[in-house]
Amino acid sequence: MATDPSTPPQSLAKIPRLYTLFFLYLEPLSALLGAYFAHFDSTTYLQLTHSASLPSLTANLLPLGTQISLTQLANLYLLFALNEAFVLRAATTSHPKDGSFALDKKGLKVWSVLLAGLLVADLGHLYSVRGLGMEIYWRVWKWNSMAWGNVGVVYLGALTRLFWLAEAGIVFKKSVMGEEKQNGEAVTEKKEDALVKGKKEDEEEVVEEDDGSVNIKTSLATVALLVIGAGLTVILIMNTVTFMAKTVIWAHDRGENIPGSVFDQRKERQKAETFWGAPKPDINFQV
Repeated sequence: MATDPSTPPQSLAKIPRLYTLFFLYLEPLSALLGAYFAHFDSTTYLQLTHSASLPSLTANLLPLGTQISLTQLANLYLLFALNEAFVLRAATTSHPKDGSFALDKKGLKVWSVLLAGLLVADLGHLYSVRGLGMEIYWRVWKWNSMAWGNVGVVYLGALTRLFWLAEAGIVFKKSVMGEEKQNGEAVTEKKEDALVKGKKEDEEEVVEEDDGSVNIKTSLATVALLVIGAGLTVILIMNTVTFMAKTVIWAHDRGENIPGSVFDQRKERQKAETFWGAPKPDINFQV
């Protein structure tokens, strides 16, 4: 079925792999990691944020209000991850040439609106740690794994969103279908001017025409973002793996659940509610 020549061809923009890697995979996973520690390992989460203000524990239990607040925080992290992983994917389409992630004009608007909202959330997240002192924002060499999550990852996310909102690396191209089949016969689709002149064209299924060109400024911005993003991502992964390894080794050496975790709290509650949870008498047998 031939396309009406008066109908303008659809414009599509391939999403650079750096954006898809960060927004659809790395950042949602990072948010899920934060949700896990906020809910399942609350004590460690608070201790790494600011150990001096850690609430006093009663039988390894955090105050109920603190537990509820951290669970709500974990829920917001989960919402953050779901928005990026699913809403952004729902606004994308497959590029007809190679099947990669692509956007039309409406999809670009959805991505830009959502990421602009997350940029505001980035600024609020950075503001929330101001009580730790201004040095928390720039003394990278003193950051622990929590500081990397609260500041370093947020820096990377905000920077990536700024590049996206500036449309760095985003170029729309007109996509024109070249060949279609109708009633078992091949029908060659041609542009209006080619039909008027009677020229025959042998084209692939997709012919792309640039609707604009990438300027030097955009190219340099993309390269800079790639270098900065790759460096911060590697550092984040190394810190996360190191932190998790130390936590597991520490818990194993102690021979018990991590104090303050949800599992440990349930265990302590069960002890408090049953007779068998009472402390056993210390009996020493001497010969």
